[in-house]
Amino acid sequence: MPYLSKVTQDEIVDDKVHKKVSYVKRELRLMPNVLNIDVKIFPEKKYYGIYKTTLYKGEVLISGNFDNLNKLEENYHINDNDWNDVYIAIGISDLKGLVSNAEFTFNGNVYSAEAEGSKEWFRGNTLKIPLKIFRKLQNEKNEFNCKLLLNGSESIDFVPIGRTTNVTVSGKWSALSFTGNFSPDKTIEKESFSAKWQILHFNRDIPEMFSSYNSCSYLDNDKSVFGVQLIETVGHYQQNERSAKYALMFIALTFVVFFFVEILTKKKIHIIQYLLVGIAMSFCNLRI
Repeated sequence: MPYLSKVTQDEIVDDKVHKKVSYVKRELRLMPNVLNIDVKIFPEKKYYGIYKTTLYKGEVLISGNFDNLNKLEENYHINDNDWNDVYIAIGISDLKGLVSNAEFTFNGNVYSAEAEGSKEWFRGNTLKIPLKIFRKLQNEKNEFNCKLLLNGSESIDFVPIGRTTNVTVSGKWSALSFTGNFSPDKTIEKESFSAKWQILHFNRDIPEMFSSYNSCSYLDNDKSVFGVQLIETVGHYQQNERSAKYALMFIALTFVVFFFVEILTKKKIHIIQYLLVGIAMSFCNLRI
C-alpha cells in the first residue's frame, strides 16, 4: 500500500544549516499473517520423438488473512486517498502457465486480477488485484482466498511469505524429490503422494513488512524456496545408454585381468586368445 515517508535533509541558507522536511511517496509491502496453499497436481508424460518430459496441471487454492493493518496509521503517514490504491500482489514465476482468470475474494468481495510485470522484490511476474474502496471494507480479520489453475513442468516451488505458512501438495506420482531447506510430513504410496509443510516466521529470512525504499529483494532468496520435483524414472533409452557404457567397462576390465595374469604368472597369452575373448565378450554384451 502507498504511504508518505518523511525525509529530512540539510539545507544551507545564509551560511546556516537548516533541516528541510519533505514527504516522498513509497510503497509498503505487508506479508500475510496466515498463508494457506493447497495444491493438487495432475502429472502427465509428453513425448517428442524419442524424448519425453513430465508436465502437470495444478489446482492451487490460496487463503489466509492480514491482521496487522490496524496499526499502520499509527506508524506510517497514510492519506485517505492512499487507501484506494491498496492492492494484493501474487508472485508467479511465469504467467504463461496461468490457464484461467484469477478471481480474488477479500472480505467477502470478489476482485479481478491484472497482469503486471516483474518487480524488484520478486524474481518473476506478479498478478495485481486492486482493492478498491478498501477502507470501507476493511475489518479485523481481512481474510482472502483465491483459486488458480496452472500448467507447469517437472517441479513446483513456493516462498513462505506468511508469518505462518501452511502448504499441502498432493498428486498421483511416486518418484519425487523434495527441494529446499524445509522437510515436509510426507506420505508416498505406490502411485500417489501427499506432502505438508508448516513454516513459521522465524524459520525464514523474510520480514513481516518492508518498504520500497529497501532495494534488496527479500523474496528472491533461494534459502527460503521449497517445493516438489517430479522425477522421471529410468526409461528404455537411458537403460540402453547405461548398458553400452557398462559393456565397454566390462570388456576393458576383462582384458586388464588377462594382462595381470600374464604378468604375474609369467606365461604369455597368445594374441588369438585375446581376440577370441574379445569377440565372446562383444557377443555377450550385444545379446544383453
